[in-house]
Amino acid sequence: MDRSMKQPALVYVDDDFSPDGLYSFQRNHFASAKAMGWARVTLVQDSHPHPGRPEALSDETVTIRGTGVDTIISAVKALQTRYDVRLVLTYPGQCRPGSTLHDDLAAACAKLDLPQRDPKSLQCVNDKSLMRARLADRNIPSARYATVFDTGGLQQAAKDVGFPLILKPAAGTGSVLIRRCDTMEELSEHYALFCRKFAETPLTADFAGGGRIALIEECLIGIELTIECMVRGDTPHALLVNEKLHVSYEQSTVLEHLLITPPTSLSASDVSTVKRYAEDVLRAVGLRDTMVHLELFLTADGPRAVEVNPRVGGFDVPTQFRELLGIDPFETGMALMRGDVDEDTCAGILSRAEQLNDAYAMFVLYPPAPGFVTGLTGLQEAAQQEGVLHHTTHLSDDYFDISLSERFVAKFWTRVKDADHAWALYTQTCEMVRVDMATGQPRQIAGVA
Repeated sequence: MDRSMKQPALVYVDDDFSPDGLYSFQRNHFASAKAMGWARVTLVQDSHPHPGRPEALSDETVTIRGTGVDTIISAVKALQTRYDVRLVLTYPGQCRPGSTLHDDLAAACAKLDLPQRDPKSLQCVNDKSLMRARLADRNIPSARYATVFDTGGLQQAAKDVGFPLILKPAAGTGSVLIRRCDTMEELSEHYALFCRKFAETPLTADFAGGGRIALIEECLIGIELTIECMVRGDTPHALLVNEKLHVSYEQSTVLEHLLITPPTSLSASDVSTVKRYAEDVLRAVGLRDTMVHLELFLTADGPRAVEVNPRVGGFDVPTQFRELLGIDPFETGMALMRGDVDEDTCAGILSRAEQLNDAYAMFVLYPPAPGFVTGLTGLQEAAQQEGVLHHTTHLSDDYFDISLSERFVAKFWTRVKDADHAWALYTQTCEMVRVDMATGQPRQIAGVA
């Protein structure tokens, strides 16, 4: 069949064997692919313990044995007899331990003459210790840090970094097993918890390709920000800056509650400074043709990177892109990979990003205690408040425990006058909405919605 007569297709290689799965990346890209008229095909390993999940998201699934280069090439070539395969993607975060999927997929796509991500740059940003080492090599300031492989290295790491400090997985996701420690006693206690919980926590064990490695880093003091970026070719562009107005440190996680854009605590000069810094960071780590979610602090000594994620941010960041910049960030990300974002399109996005004046806030609600969430009382009344543009719920049958992972039950996207208005709207919503809970033992550890 002539290629012009075939339906375009997005192919996704599913390497996620965790109990809950990080399927928002696939789900969001498949939704955008469907809107563009593309078929959605998933390559599912024959050993996949949860094949029903990718089946529910796909127009078609193809069973494969392993994810080696030849296996991927063979499966995609078979699909090319029926589809015009435009892209082959997988989750760009950490692979399963022992997996070489990023390397294998890049090699397969190169032989298939399809766009690919650079596995070395993915490894650099997915391992926070490698990312910090790369920044140090390029003389880009970042937080002091040390890596810890066992209890024997704990004392020296604490001495090198200094208290207060943050202990977290060197590679992980969902703000899992993160804790601020102010004393050696707290650090020892949390490291022991980190070691006990690591293997049974899917968002670390199943997405930590390097194994059980802890990162100890300086506890940065300053204004905490997220920056949503676009990299066209090898040129990065910082687009949206969000200020975190409310963040809480729980037993073994960090929860973000309330963010506002544009950042109200920053001057125009500050915004320019953090954007330039973010672009320097992205040049250093080598990401190309992708959307990026970058987190940093603006300290008294200047910006300091916390993490770089080769994907669109969570919460209502996709809504920000759609409503403030007029683009679907997932469609744009795929267009970047294919080289389909021309200079005029890029210039238009940058122009709209520079002209943002009105303030918008996003916030989320968490369960008050571990347990099963049975419903939300008062949600509709809260959604009718002036300034609320829309809301979504994130309920499931899973066990919620915010002491271990960042798992919210509802999120709100709002238009506000300023930070005080954002705080008032968030506080009022927390008072209006009751999270109804049921007690019981967890059936499984919940992941990130």
